[in-house]
Amino acid sequence: MRVPVLTKRFRAEIDRLAPRGSPERAAVIEVVRKLVESGAPLPGHEDRPVRIPQSVVGRAAPGTDLVVAYRPGVAFLPGIEEVPILALVRSPLEV
Repeated sequence: MRVPVLTKRFRAEIDRLAPRGSPERAAVIEVVRKLVESGAPLPGHEDRPVRIPQSVVGRAAPGTDLVVAYRPGVAFLPGIEEVPILALVRSPLEV
């Protein structure tokens, strides 16, 4: 089981860049949901490096210019993997 860990930075950026009720918000939430699906490998084939300023992995929110920056899962407890969702940025921020 994977659990998203939403950082303070991500929470602030999602409110600013993808307001509640917007298509952007729905796309970002969909990306976060897919990142925590247990069967999906991390990083996925659609992910790419981003710098926020550290180098991490990002996944584009479909239909937007937004990228969800995250760190691939870290084992927390047996059977539980945390996926730190670090930031929401506008692309392109590739390394």
